[in-house]
Amino acid sequence: MFKFVSKILIAPLDWFVSLTAYSIFIWCYAQLVLAPAFLLALLCSISFSFVSIEKAIILLRFSGFFGIIIGLFFAEHIRKKYSVFGFLGYIAGHPEIDGRQQPEKGIVFRNGNLTRRST
Repeated sequence: MFKFVSKILIAPLDWFVSLTAYSIFIWCYAQLVLAPAFLLALLCSISFSFVSIEKAIILLRFSGFFGIIIGLFFAEHIRKKYSVFGFLGYIAGHPEIDGRQQPEKGIVFRNGNLTRRST
């Protein structure tokens, strides 16, 4: 009886933590997808100075769509090769996140994950 009651009380907390973790992963993945789209759209926004507004808007939409396609390929490559959290931690440069702060203890960034070197 005690196990049943404890499972009922712990289940909402477990769901909340899982939902939070998935939300953070999706947000980080979306950053990787939308970064190339934003950069291409920003680059094509220069076209407002050279062509008509209608053509510039069409070009801006096309560049945003093309950027999302490029971003999907980029994000999948990062996810498979480095892992999303490992890559974002690596480019953030915080030694607590990227795992390279203690090489003498064998903590290394390898095979797409933060792993311990077996000795």
